[in-house]
Amino acid sequence: MIYITGQLRSKTKRNITTGEAHILPLFVPRDRREDSGAEQIGNVWTEKGTIYCSAFIPADAYFSLPTSLAAGKFKEMSWRVNNLRYRKGEMDSIQLICELSDLKEV
Repeated sequence: MIYITGQLRSKTKRNITTGEAHILPLFVPRDRREDSGAEQIGNVWTEKGTIYCSAFIPADAYFSLPTSLAAGKFKEMSWRVNNLRYRKGEMDSIQLICELSDLKEV
């Protein structure tokens, strides 16, 4: 499992300032996934001002990720949270971005 932590850049109505992602490999080849059109790749929850997410990504991307993270290739990480209620929700997308995005666009 890979842990990525950082500060949140976009404003939220909840008292959340930091985020932590737990990235796990999905050991099924992309072309053999039976759940094509899956709406959820992981879970999201909050605790004490931190939003946590767990995401399953394909193994061919997962195993090259630690080297890219160590090299500082990604400056921003974004994930989309759906149905965050009662400190629990779902995540359906995760992105690692090479440059910081303009917060006016968010």
